[in-house]
Amino acid sequence: MNRYLLLAPLILTVNACGTVGYEAEKSYCTALWIEKIPENPQQRLTTRYRYELQPTGDFNYKLDQNGNSVAVPNYNRVRIPYPVVESVDLNAKRRNSHITACAKRACQAKFGNPACE
Repeated sequence: MNRYLLLAPLILTVNACGTVGYEAEKSYCTALWIEKIPENPQQRLTTRYRYELQPTGDFNYKLDQNGNSVAVPNYNRVRIPYPVVESVDLNAKRRNSHITACAKRACQAKFGNPACE
């Protein structure tokens, strides 16, 4: 019983990554479709966010080891936008759908199912 419990996560991990046959077909299809639909990189200006702690001006008072009152400032977490130029492949979505369909068709033809099992 304990052996099966230890093997279950391993089996799930291997199955989640796809079978060897599927990965081989996907690799072939990727090489094929990268030639048919080449990358089309474009730079876009997008907004990203970072977070900072800013003091509110209020204080909480706590006692230290000696019994003295110590002021501890309160902070608010503030979201700050900043611009970023990022490179985006405009053809990636279309190409990836063709690659997935190609791999599933090849698996269906060779193994009789789309997962290459």
